Amino acid sequence: MWIWNDAPTFGNYGAINSESGEGTNGASQYIPVCQGFMVQAASAGTLGMADGIRVHNTQAFLKSTDAIANVLRVKVAGNANTYSDEIVVEFGHPTDNGGAEKMFSFYETAPSLYTVKPDGNYSIDFRGEPGAVTIPMSFKAGADGITLSLPAN
Repeated sequence: MWIWNDAPTFGNYGAINSESGEGTNGASQYIPVCQGFMVQAASAGTLGMADGIRVHNTQAFLKSTDAIANVLRVKVAGNANTYSDEIVVEFGHPTDNGGAEKMFSFYETAPSLYTVKPDGNYSIDFRGEPGAVTIPMSFKAGADGITLSLPAN
């Protein structure tokens, strides 16, 4: 599921995966009142929501939950504007399949960060057990900024 977060520090979609409840860009499993969201169906059918899914919660707009163990969170922000983007890689899943696909910002100047798998691009990426692994990642700056060099280790 994806929720648009127009806050000046994001300007991007937040992705939420229903299996883990982990989210990116300030989004969580709790959808605030009057907040629109998008879902992607696994197959043709209908989407229904019963009253039982509703909760009373006093947290602020775009609520969040406690952190999940074995999560790698990578965030990118620049100095050309206030937008940012982030990815979450969750370890400990039975396979490397799944996650939440990447949805790109409405703003051309917002950065984009996502992992790349054979079946698509992901904001939330499921992986097996933690350990040494190579995770292909792509980045689009969105806007030119000042180039910084990091020291080599």
